[in-house]
Amino acid sequence: MPFEKPNNIQEFGSVITGAGDKKCFVQVSAEWCGPCQQIKDEMEALSVEMADSYVFIYADCDKIEDL
Repeated sequence: MPFEKPNNIQEFGSVITGAGDKKCFVQVSAEWCGPCQQIKDEMEALSVEMADSYVFIYADCDKIEDL
């Protein structure tokens, strides 16, 4: 499963609580951040590869300022 991409703090909380026994990996990023965008595709590939053990979350700090 690719990155979960919550749009607000409530959705973020739902993804975390919905992860169950899986560990969560959160990439806090922004669309304007060059280095963040450079690793985004690699992290997306890992999210598919490791979907059995982890929930990968892409949290845009401009959308979820409360985070």
